[in-house]
Amino acid sequence: MKKLFTATLFSLIIFSSNAAIHVVLVGQGGGKFEPADLNVFVGDTIRFKWVSGFHTTTSESIPAGADSWDEVIAKSGDEFDYIVKNEGKYSYVCTPHVTMGMVGSFTATQSVTGITDQYATIKESAQINPNPAVDQTLLTFNSNIAFNGSLRIFNNNGIMISEEKLKVGKGENAINLNTSSLKSGLYYVNLLNKEDAFLVKKMIKH
Repeated sequence: MKKLFTATLFSLIIFSSNAAIHVVLVGQGGGKFEPADLNVFVGDTIRFKWVSGFHTTTSESIPAGADSWDEVIAKSGDEFDYIVKNEGKYSYVCTPHVTMGMVGSFTATQSVTGITDQYATIKESAQINPNPAVDQTLLTFNSNIAFNGSLRIFNNNGIMISEEKLKVGKGENAINLNTSSLKSGLYYVNLLNKEDAFLVKKMIKH
């Protein structure tokens, strides 16, 4: 994939708020949820976004007291946000394609400040400016830990257009994001540690 990043110190993380938005692509590869399994915190949002085909996201097994869901995701622009309110294991399926293995799950735990939420400093300090961007934008943040991860950019249809491996350093981090090759529109930037997207930020390209 085309690389969009020029590092100045270490690498970038982009945040939305203390709660993360985890984007799950519906119909990726023709008939699957991607990613099919996540670890999240209570208060996070699971955002199901259409990619291709006629599908549903339908809860199958959820923790006691949690809200069930059954939503059709069948055309461009379709998306559904599920806010996680209870700890435990959640399993869901695409009803028309469950026999073909189109299933997914996520496990939710409580975030304990300073212990579980080890990315709190990043969430509090991260900035992206300017946003909207024209040809480039500068992103800065402070991290109290060092870790290896990856940064993925999705367009507004849920299609991943770029992926970068990251090495985040302890302390101040900064990166120049070259957006000159992007078309005008709305994008979602996901930061992942291993396979868990714990931060998402909307980015607009003029």
